[in-house]
Amino acid sequence: MTDSKGRLSAARLAIDDLDQSIQKMISDRARLAQEIAIIKQQAGDVGDMYRPSREAEVLRHVMARNEGPLTDATVSRLLLVFRSASLSSTSPRSVSCTAPIVTSTP
Repeated sequence: MTDSKGRLSAARLAIDDLDQSIQKMISDRARLAQEIAIIKQQAGDVGDMYRPSREAEVLRHVMARNEGPLTDATVSRLLLVFRSASLSSTSPRSVSCTAPIVTSTP
């Protein structure tokens, strides 16, 4: 039983280390996305930084290099979360809504 506790503790520490590394890489990735947005803005590209073709390209690469154990769909969803978070920090936000036209006649 003691050996199991020791292995469990070691595995948890290894996961903690990986989590720390992943968090740093996610932050590094977000900073690079911000840098790309600045470069694009300086080049005169204003507005939405979202490029569907670039997202499709990135996802194809993600799936091509996926070695498991997570499925391509799962890994793609995870990356989309990172991309979405980065994109929201680089693009202007806009909100739109529709409402019925109301007229009043006295």
